[in-house]
Amino acid sequence: MYIVSEQFSDLQGIRHGFTTRNGGVSEGYFESLNIGIRRGDLREHVEENYRILAGSIGFEYNNIALTSQVHGKTVRVVKKGGSIFTPVEDPCDALITDVSGIALFVFTADCVPILLYDQVAGCIGAVHAGWRGTANGVLREAVEMMVREYGAKPENIYAAIGPSIGRCCFEVDYEVYNRLSSVYPSIDLVTDVKGEKYYPDLKELNKTMLLKCGLAEDRISTVELCTKCENDMFWSHRRDGEKRGLQGAVIVME
Repeated sequence: MYIVSEQFSDLQGIRHGFTTRNGGVSEGYFESLNIGIRRGDLREHVEENYRILAGSIGFEYNNIALTSQVHGKTVRVVKKGGSIFTPVEDPCDALITDVSGIALFVFTADCVPILLYDQVAGCIGAVHAGWRGTANGVLREAVEMMVREYGAKPENIYAAIGPSIGRCCFEVDYEVYNRLSSVYPSIDLVTDVKGEKYYPDLKELNKTMLLKCGLAEDRISTVELCTKCENDMFWSHRRDGEKRGLQGAVIVME
């Protein structure tokens, strides 16, 4: 039903998970654990999928925070949770909070989900980083806002990078590659080149950003699964187009 970071599982004070497409009640091309609320799935199926996750991971079904993602770099502070059909009012691609009990969600179908946790400051974050968010530095914005809002220290923050499209499948043209290289000068070290196509590793680029922000390398974990390759586990926008559900990531402080 969901995947965990072994490192995060050893930490006290949080529950988390990277969801898969398995373990829910949705049907058709939403089968079965679709958590996307605007994909066209039946409302009652989506609600039941969240109830299943809430019972399994351990959070309150009516105390969650969702976001309308726009592939930008805006981070929102969450002070109050709600239901799955009352998302955070303003669109953004990252959520942070220091309030226990609120489950932060981000959605993915190839993009990179990153979860953040500072035990000392008592705050968490959930970040959605596609290639645009990676180029825009949404992860840096989230870390810096945790520092400003909650007194977090980068060296105390743990980060878990979840399943996303892998270097094996993330094919882009020179324009996208050039945009990413302007932010990540060492991108060639984590990119394969085949003819006029480039295959950068989005997970590694976001790890590079975390290191630039001051996180310790041994506090960064990565789930090395490709959403496009693992058809039985994940939906993929590159593979499935618009006929698909959404998986994602969730984190909540106890």
